[in-house]
Amino acid sequence: MDRSGKVVFNIIALNPKVKQFPWLKWRNSVRRRRIIEFTGFQIVNVVGKSYKELDFWRPDFGFSESLDDDDGTMEGLSGPVVWPGGLLNVPRGLVLPSDRKSMKIGVPKGTAFEKFLEVVPRENLNEPPLVTGFCVDVFKAAVEILSQKYNITYQFQAFEGSYEDLIDKVYNKDFDGMVADTTILANRSDYVDFTQPYMESGLSLIVPVKKESRAWMFMKPFTAAMWLVTGLILLYTMLVIRFVEHQSNPDFKGPWKDQLGTALWFTFSTLFYAHREKLHSNFTRLIMVVWLFVVFVLNSSYTASLSSMLTVQRLKPTVSEIEYLKRSNSIVGCDGESFIMKYLVDVLGFKRDNIKSIKSEYDYPEEFERGNIKAAFLEVPYKKVFLSEYCDRYTTTSEPVYRFGGWGFVVVVFDWGFHPKGFQA
Repeated sequence: MDRSGKVVFNIIALNPKVKQFPWLKWRNSVRRRRIIEFTGFQIVNVVGKSYKELDFWRPDFGFSESLDDDDGTMEGLSGPVVWPGGLLNVPRGLVLPSDRKSMKIGVPKGTAFEKFLEVVPRENLNEPPLVTGFCVDVFKAAVEILSQKYNITYQFQAFEGSYEDLIDKVYNKDFDGMVADTTILANRSDYVDFTQPYMESGLSLIVPVKKESRAWMFMKPFTAAMWLVTGLILLYTMLVIRFVEHQSNPDFKGPWKDQLGTALWFTFSTLFYAHREKLHSNFTRLIMVVWLFVVFVLNSSYTASLSSMLTVQRLKPTVSEIEYLKRSNSIVGCDGESFIMKYLVDVLGFKRDNIKSIKSEYDYPEEFERGNIKAAFLEVPYKKVFLSEYCDRYTTTSEPVYRFGGWGFVVVVFDWGFHPKGFQA
């Protein structure tokens, strides 16, 4: 520890012995008292259930033996510090020399999405289970980096029960940690600590897409009003050409039915540049220039719209609002082993009877097809995996995603003896 105070003690003010120090100013907050202003810290060495008062540290002067000492000549603590285990040297990390003392890492058995975490028991029940998935890969990568400096050994142990039960096991020191797709929540942080989040987390709504017929797809690039206007322009051009050309052009002479047929065919064939009749009047040629320009614009717009419809399927959700699901008492699905069911009831206001517990990712399509559920609530990572496999049948809505603290690994709170949350050094 140097005079700049790079080792900072984050004291949680729930110990009555700490509150007797007069240089600390306290203010009540909603859930706990926190230090918001200070003129200096007294360094306290906590050993078991007792503590030893050491030197003082102030941001302006660094370390000193008393608050009245302003010379700032001390470069560190004057007395020795007793670390956990009775060590007088600063520990570099956790040293576990044998498998017998390896960290017990709990992993839940019943996970909904196997790509993130899957537990496969061995034939020999005495051997640790085979644990695979994205969460395990992240954990192993982090341990590999830490192993360059520290001797870290661990062993996975499967746990039969909910995530909350496993978190309680970690809190009670039955496990040293928990590796899973565990969402960081405020109520969980009251009992255990989390690592930095390694994955974003939030709640999103998944619904089936509307099934649309492709029989009349060629009519959809234009609206009905646009088709009507295009037909009227075609008839108007046909009548003008017939009126002007039938007096001097032999191709447009004959009975009036033949004249109208020839004019209609001539006007329509210009859409495909397949007309053979010659024009004699300059006024007719001017009309055709305007008509061909309109044809060019309509053709370009139609081709672009139809190509977009054929190449990029427009997925329209059957349900677009969460409030509609609640008003209509629709059945929704979610992972019953996670916190989501409680969140839907307590926060979003769904009725418990309208929520169906789904155990596996492969059960969602079947529940949708049978009509057992009308929508499903999935966390963002689950949503991405689910839609990557069923993107042609399901989609997400434009509803805002309810954000959480992300995914993190659960670790044991470092208890210094006077409070479950202790203080972290």
